[in-house]
Order: sequence, then structure tokens, then C-alpha cells
Amino acid sequence: MSDPVLSSLEQAFKQADACYLDLDAVIDHLVKAQEALPEQDTELQAATTYMLDKAFEIQDSCRAFLEELRDLRLKYRATYIPTQISPEVDEFLEVLAKIEARRRGIRSNPE
Repeated sequence: MSDPVLSSLEQAFKQADACYLDLDAVIDHLVKAQEALPEQDTELQAATTYMLDKAFEIQDSCRAFLEELRDLRLKYRATYIPTQISPEVDEFLEVLAKIEARRRGIRSNPE
């Protein structure tokens, strides 16, 4: 029987991580758009730079949020779910899973 709190925390983390990855793609597309803009179109260059700056701000906030959400999930697991595995091993396994997911995402999206 799965723990509903842990399940919700894990889903929240997965959704937040997906949002972070989507934002990474948004940034990539904005960079490509900016590179394709004519240099003399300073108004659009400035607007695109502004949007990139905002995207980087959101990305920084999202990264901090992901770290705090991960810590909350680990804290919950340590408090309410007995395990034979240390939290550091759990965290390491999560990092490996994220690397694999990103690797698969990059392969399936070769623009």
C-alpha cells in the first residue's frame, strides 16, 4: 500500500521538474529567436533580451523550489517511512533518475 502523502510529494516534484525542463526549452528557443533576429532591429532584440532575463529569473526560482521540494520529500520519508537505505542513497538514486530522464528527453527532441 503506497503512502498518499509521499505519492503526492513525488508527483509535485515530478511536475516541478518537468516545468523546469520545459523552461529550459523555452530559453533555448528564445536564444535561437534572438540569434535569428536582424541586429538592426534593436526593439525586438531588447524585448527578447528582457524575456530571456525573466526566464532566467524564473529558472533560478524554480531551481530553488525544486531543491526545497526535494528536501521536504526526503524529510517526510525520513520521518514517516522506515527504510534500510540512507537518505543520501535515495537522493543519489533520484539524481541518477533525473539524469536518465533528461538524457532520454534530449535524444527524443533532436532539433
